Amino acid sequence: MQTRTAEQLLEALTVEKANINTYRTQLGLTEADVTACTEDHANLTAALDNVDVVEADKKGVTQVKNLVYSGDPNITVEPYPSFTLTALPFPDVKAGSLSRYNNRKGRAKLAAAYTTQIGMAMGYEDTPPDPISPELLNAALKSYKNLGSYQLEAAFAKQGMSGMVFQYRLKGAEKWLDIKTALQSPATFGIPPQPDDAAVEIELRCRLLNGNQQVGNWSPIYSMVLTS
Repeated sequence: MQTRTAEQLLEALTVEKANINTYRTQLGLTEADVTACTEDHANLTAALDNVDVVEADKKGVTQVKNLVYSGDPNITVEPYPSFTLTALPFPDVKAGSLSRYNNRKGRAKLAAAYTTQIGMAMGYEDTPPDPISPELLNAALKSYKNLGSYQLEAAFAKQGMSGMVFQYRLKGAEKWLDIKTALQSPATFGIPPQPDDAAVEIELRCRLLNGNQQVGNWSPIYSMVLTS
């Protein structure tokens, strides 16, 4: 996978994080490598989310400027929007998640047990030269975010398959509910509104589709909060 931008690196870390425990022994990766992957993924997710917040609030700041400059003299200038940024989950981790990722990738590809199929599963290879058995694939999300109105957007890689089936459950529930079959990424979908428009925490998982048949392994379980 390409890692020329922070967004591309997050996609690569998402795939690596989903599969690193499966292949760490074959690739000679350590517990420290697993921790670094997990922490860099969390920090980069927060950093990119904060960029989205600032970009949205920038529009509000510009609107205040325009009102002050040439707004209707009969209206009151609205206050500036409040910036609510998420602290980095692992603030003690040093800069340079890209260099750490490239270091892990380089060491893994030198392992005696490394194969192209393992590299594809880890996101270290761009294009498979040979067909991969669908049953060996592990589904994973590249990214996901709350859109409001109990809607969410999820981006994923089809890994040569037809699409992805999504299931969700309320946090603490046991039963999974089908929510979406998506043939293109990103996919947008939602859950039923909640009483009193309350925010609700859900768990989300997905599995690849080959035609109409579910194949491979379920993704990790992703937790998120949906708002009205």
